[in-house]
Amino acid sequence: MAKDAVVAKLEPCDKGLPRKHSWPPHLCLLYFMPIFKDQKVWTSKSNKNDECLGRRTRHSGKPPCDGRHTRQDLDTILWVTEGAIYRFLPAGGTVDGFVSAITATILSRQHPVTGLIPASVAITTHGNYQDAWVRDNVNSILAVYGLALAYRRVDDNQGRAYELEHAVVKLMRGLLFSMSKQSAKVERFKHSHSPLDALHAKYDTATGDTVVKDDAWGHLQIDATSLFLLMLAEMTANGMQIVFTYDEVDFVQNLVFYIEQAYSFGENGAWERGSKQNTGILELNSSSIGIVVGALRAMHGLNLFGARGGPRSVVHCFVDETTRCYQTLLSQLPRESNSKEIDGAILSAIGFPAFAVRDAKVCKQVHAEIVRKLRGRYGLKRFLKDGHQSMLEDNNRLHYMERELEVFKDIESEWPLFFTYIILGAQFTGQDEVADEYMAAMAPLLHDSKTLKPMYQPESGHTDLKEILQGSHFPLIPELYYVPRESIEQEKASPHSQARLPNENLPLVWANSLFFLGRLIAEGLLDPAELDPLNRRADALQATPTNNIVQVVLLSEDAALKDRLAAHGLETQTPDEIKPVRVLGQSSLVEVFARLGQNEKLGLTGRPARPLGTLATCSLYRMQGQLYAFTPNFLDQEDFYLNSDSDYLVSTITNELQFICRNYSDAGRPTLTLPLTHSMFAASGPSDSFSARHRSLLKFIMDLRAGACLGVRVRVGRMSEMIHTSHVESLDFLATSGPERSNPLLAACGVKSKDGRRTPALHGSSSGARTPTTPIIRVSSRQDMPSAIKTPIMHSDESTMSYFDLASALAQPARYKLREHQTISDDLEVLGISAPGDGSGEGERGGAADTSAANPNPAPVLVLQVGDSSQVGAAEEALASSANLCDQAELLSYLASCGGLEHRVHSLDATVRELLEEVYTRAVDSHLWNPVRTAAGLLHKRVPGLDTALAELAVRRKVFSVGYGDSEVFVKKPMSAEELGALVDQKYAEDVREAPIVQEIIKASQELVRAHPHIFDGILFLRSHEIVVALREEISRLLSVGEDEAAENLFSSTPSQVKTLLFTVLSGALLSSTNSFTMIEEDLERSAADEAAGDAVLGCGRSVHMDGYALPDLAGASELRVDLQSGGFKAGNFSRIKINGRAVLPSGRGLNVVAIDPVGRKIVDLLTFDTSASRRESDQLARFIDGVSETSIVLIAVQGDCAECLTPAARSAMEALGSLKIRDVRYRDSWCMVGHKLSCDLADTSVKEAYSPQDQGPTGVLTVTFALDKIAQAAAAGGSVGGALSIAATSESASLLVGPSLGRWLRRRKNDGALNRVPSGFFARVYKLLELSTGAGILVKGRSLSKDPLIYDKTPDELNFAFAVEGFLSLSVADPAERQVAVTVLEVLYIIIANAKVEGTEHAPLYGSCIAVDIDIYIQSAIHAFWGEWQGRHRSCSTSSVTAESLGPQKRDALSRRLFYDLPPIGRNGMVRHLAAAILAHNGVAENAQWVAECERLFSIDY
Repeated sequence: MAKDAVVAKLEPCDKGLPRKHSWPPHLCLLYFMPIFKDQKVWTSKSNKNDECLGRRTRHSGKPPCDGRHTRQDLDTILWVTEGAIYRFLPAGGTVDGFVSAITATILSRQHPVTGLIPASVAITTHGNYQDAWVRDNVNSILAVYGLALAYRRVDDNQGRAYELEHAVVKLMRGLLFSMSKQSAKVERFKHSHSPLDALHAKYDTATGDTVVKDDAWGHLQIDATSLFLLMLAEMTANGMQIVFTYDEVDFVQNLVFYIEQAYSFGENGAWERGSKQNTGILELNSSSIGIVVGALRAMHGLNLFGARGGPRSVVHCFVDETTRCYQTLLSQLPRESNSKEIDGAILSAIGFPAFAVRDAKVCKQVHAEIVRKLRGRYGLKRFLKDGHQSMLEDNNRLHYMERELEVFKDIESEWPLFFTYIILGAQFTGQDEVADEYMAAMAPLLHDSKTLKPMYQPESGHTDLKEILQGSHFPLIPELYYVPRESIEQEKASPHSQARLPNENLPLVWANSLFFLGRLIAEGLLDPAELDPLNRRADALQATPTNNIVQVVLLSEDAALKDRLAAHGLETQTPDEIKPVRVLGQSSLVEVFARLGQNEKLGLTGRPARPLGTLATCSLYRMQGQLYAFTPNFLDQEDFYLNSDSDYLVSTITNELQFICRNYSDAGRPTLTLPLTHSMFAASGPSDSFSARHRSLLKFIMDLRAGACLGVRVRVGRMSEMIHTSHVESLDFLATSGPERSNPLLAACGVKSKDGRRTPALHGSSSGARTPTTPIIRVSSRQDMPSAIKTPIMHSDESTMSYFDLASALAQPARYKLREHQTISDDLEVLGISAPGDGSGEGERGGAADTSAANPNPAPVLVLQVGDSSQVGAAEEALASSANLCDQAELLSYLASCGGLEHRVHSLDATVRELLEEVYTRAVDSHLWNPVRTAAGLLHKRVPGLDTALAELAVRRKVFSVGYGDSEVFVKKPMSAEELGALVDQKYAEDVREAPIVQEIIKASQELVRAHPHIFDGILFLRSHEIVVALREEISRLLSVGEDEAAENLFSSTPSQVKTLLFTVLSGALLSSTNSFTMIEEDLERSAADEAAGDAVLGCGRSVHMDGYALPDLAGASELRVDLQSGGFKAGNFSRIKINGRAVLPSGRGLNVVAIDPVGRKIVDLLTFDTSASRRESDQLARFIDGVSETSIVLIAVQGDCAECLTPAARSAMEALGSLKIRDVRYRDSWCMVGHKLSCDLADTSVKEAYSPQDQGPTGVLTVTFALDKIAQAAAAGGSVGGALSIAATSESASLLVGPSLGRWLRRRKNDGALNRVPSGFFARVYKLLELSTGAGILVKGRSLSKDPLIYDKTPDELNFAFAVEGFLSLSVADPAERQVAVTVLEVLYIIIANAKVEGTEHAPLYGSCIAVDIDIYIQSAIHAFWGEWQGRHRSCSTSSVTAESLGPQKRDALSRRLFYDLPPIGRNGMVRHLAAAILAHNGVAENAQWVAECERLFSIDY
């Protein structure tokens, strides 16, 4: 054999790319590539005379020479065997050719002492590039890293692999050393997130010291630190030893804490200057957050000592923080930040090196958007209107002046650097064609290392990149290409037409390094799998979303509760039964990780004591063989009342299950440990029965056993069954962190009781201890509270208690000073909204409650004025004698206004604060939410995690506002919990109940945006005051009460009802097709099988959530055919309702109801009323039927049973629909009916119903057909439908007239206006209108949205532009419904102008003239035209018509507006048609049917 022979060994891979190679150095690698015989493949030849890269060849036959080849013979050999192509990669090949190039461009610049590399050798007018930037250093060393890995394949590498690897290690350690010297900054930044506490972005190349002051540079560049961590993880996984000591391990762990909350603060970004105006405004940047996501995923579970490390050297990241960062990234893409609608830096987030987006479709869409907006011949622009190093840029200042950015439009510098990112991203994800395309695009941009001239010379005949790169010269890549001054005008007139010149910074080492890395892969000398041993690139190829099975372990407080639950068919375990697993609260886990990364020598305290999310508690933890489970944070003892509402707790658990299913990413299944206590079911001891108001929680838990919850696969079982499929994470780092006294888990294994004895932490209290949902002792936000009632999380001895121990510790007997409240039955609640005098006591503020029964000697009525101390004595006497919690709360509110919270009531020997705590506790226990909110507001209680909730809304680009009018404050950046709470208290001081309501809205919005993000589409601003008004109007409409009474009912509603109303308001499109019963609890759909199992459980009525549910489309139907059948509990336990052959309702126990509008041809409501279990729901049914319009058809079918709690009012209501048999229906009978309120001239059928006693099986199938065309014709001819839409001229209630859409579109416009919702693409269209405007801009009610400087400094899809437009509309139009009409006008205006522009010059006046008109004029004209048409259509109605003469101007104007605002957007009489006609008529243009059709087409997409 020849001396230089090597052996080629066949080592096929299973499929795909291997995570890490470990081939013998004397052997070359053979890949197995499962591709077809006729597929062309790239080959690489090392000899100059051989075929160049790009020539495609195929070989067939047997492997030549029995697999033995010399170096001269063996280059890249392909052969086909049984349909697969095998490829030999050379053991050496051209790898030597890269050494000189990489050494000259990169290694020659590496400092021999520090190992750092300057960004460039250039010193230009734009700065000194000789410093070592963290970002540039990491990117610059990647080519050396790749070359070192390539040399691992070579047999005789003359020590080059070792040298190259240690050059990489030296640079990474140099950066680690420089950053470690700033450990004090890391410690401060973890808490402050202040830019002045940030690690420096660049260091002195020779010393590693800082080079500029903290405030002299935009040092806060979170992407640079994250990139260092990301590549540290990849290199360590590849066997490189970079971290040597535990001190360095602790520092790296603290760098994780440094970056993990990147979603919550702004930073300077990859370009170091914040916003694109270079004014230093910090922003959330998608590119930075993407690198953070990649770094956190790569570092999680990494052992920094490699295979030789132990538990102490493992890095821990937190999946909840990673998930928040990831959701922030998804919510922003393709936008970079508030000021940059797109940025080339995002390529590093969606592709190499971060691969942060786990959705191949999203990656493709974002990549296409970047290329479409930014690509040029010489690279990509950084972002639109980027003035950096443009010839028009003023180099004497760093920032740009107002209107200056417009001059850079279309002449932005182009960076070849971005081509290298696209090449690498394509190579790592197998997109060879994309890599080839951009590799070819790089050829004209390369400069010769000796001549410094372009290497690509067309006249030389060399057009292939391989030919260009041959020879002793090597390529250099400039930083950017700019437009010469003399070509600027031509370039602006015709973008991409002019030749550009490279700047002085040649080469940009960072760009050269990535280019060499791509060439190594293209030449076949390196494989992406070698560079990515952690397989991060697989995330970018993921096509299906995560869908975990969530394991649920139910843990009873004690054996007594376990037995009581078992009697209802629910199997649980006690803490003793799950041993050896120990259960602790989430706060214990917080305390554990507070020890992580502590280092006294470096002054590092570890992870800040921030709460851990649900995902962290869904893993099991092991320390020294002992297993631990932790309860989720939403069940921890907190100082607020939300979880005291069982329905709210049910919805929270449901939302968390959905969140866990979609976002849990650790190996194994997530395991949710749910502790159950006596007080969760309103039972203070084993002998107490379950409260009716808490049975929904019991039923929900029982329903989980079916294995599904809103599409989430759930497995309920014993802890021992779950361990083997759970993810178990090690906490063994605690075992080496210090003595037992500093170990929170060991301390938690035995908590000292008051008598000094140690009690096992896992044992629950046998006395029925209270849960954290209803604590006796509440924590005040004031710092001067006694230590005995401070929150347990602040004390390590208490925070390590188990969930049940903590509940027991809090359930100490209390000494009450006030008289006990007398409760009233719950069954008086109506419609799910607490009306005055209801069973919850929530309506008693105005004295509606009958207090005479509670207090046989009622005190005389006091007239108290807030702040007037003249009645203090009388108020104290009334307080001592009052037995009504609402009165007590009012009296204490008055006393607090006069003397403050520390005012002492001597007759009760207590302060106002102490008495308020007592009222608060008792009101929570009694579910009296009005006094609860009064006391909570006076005591300044805070929703736990309020700052996190607001941050989660902010990262999804939802700006929350607090206050109203001139005092309204928009929270555009994260605030601390203390700051936010103080702001809420300040803005809602007039009525203390508003502050808790606003906090509930913030918290509910957070939960809804996680569970139902689609309902927030088109919303930028969440204005708290407008939302409260919208909630109040919903209640007003539901209960037919005035504003004041509706407000009182809002304050009296349960937290779950507030959340329900908020979901309804946010539901957008649902509001135009449904009535009021769209509820969050409606998602807890109940199957028939579940009902049979849970027959003894009482549930709560709820609607069926129609979003995402495929309903029959009646729009084009000429007839309506309905089929109904009912089965009682013993007759099959089912109900079936079909409309035109399609089932429409997931059935539930009780009465299943469908309401249909035959005129509008829509299904308007799907509801389930559990009248078998709840008289309250029976009353809800009666109220619903009473509120059904005169034109509705109502379908009702029984499942299981409906009669047990069916009230006379409900039976009477169904008789009003035409039922003759409802009085005969008894327990578990079968019954269904098709009822309606149509008059005889509109309906061709009478009411039909079917009944069967329980022992005679189900009913037969009831089939009824309605002729919809006949109903519509009768309505148009003046039947009762027409009568329903008209009103007598003399009626005093004309302003309350039901509109053309029965109020549905008016309701939607009111709610959407309160939420500032806009259609997709709206802001870009407004930008175009401003560009075309010949006047000052857009006028609305006399206010102007000026085009100068708005469009000159901003771009169409820029978020800051959207904020400016939103602010303008909010100031200009106060009425929410009118605001939505104004949005519609702008949409129609844009479509008309766009079509006019296409059709030619005859409509040119429309371009600018119609925009200059105040859009309120168009609205008034459209309303006037509509009013005339409406009068004409209804003049022949059987009742008197409404005319201008019969109504005064005020009533006529209010009525016409109300009717117009209720028009559907499209249709023969739609709003779009009226507005388009008004715009065209005002500008002297005939109505254009084609333009109107285009308007309607676009609106049909958005609505």
